[in-house]
Amino acid sequence: MSIRLQCKAYLEKLIHLLETETALLRNGDFGSLEAYSAAKLSGIKALDQLLGQLVTEDDKSMLEPLISRLNRISNENGVLLKSIYNGSRAAQERLRSLQQAESEAGVYGRKGEALSLPEAYVTSEKSV
Repeated sequence: MSIRLQCKAYLEKLIHLLETETALLRNGDFGSLEAYSAAKLSGIKALDQLLGQLVTEDDKSMLEPLISRLNRISNENGVLLKSIYNGSRAAQERLRSLQQAESEAGVYGRKGEALSLPEAYVTSEKSV
């Protein structure tokens, strides 16, 4: 098998892996991503070595559409991962602020100013 055909096979395999990764990210199946990470890394290393062995510009230009597609999908997955990460951090911050707000009981002073006391200081309970 020629080097160009080997490169094409690795590119197609990596594209398939990245498309599967895209589906996992969109479905929120983050537990399965780790298994694909090792396969991507080994495929990229092998592809890098093979691409270094290509000698003709014709071979390189024939692989360019696949390389562009691989880069595009990789960039899209990077954006998805960053969005998921940012969303997760925002949700954590919101949960923290809600927990803090719940731990404080809002009361008002004699002049109507808002006072905030932790629930631990509330010693009486009003019953109706």
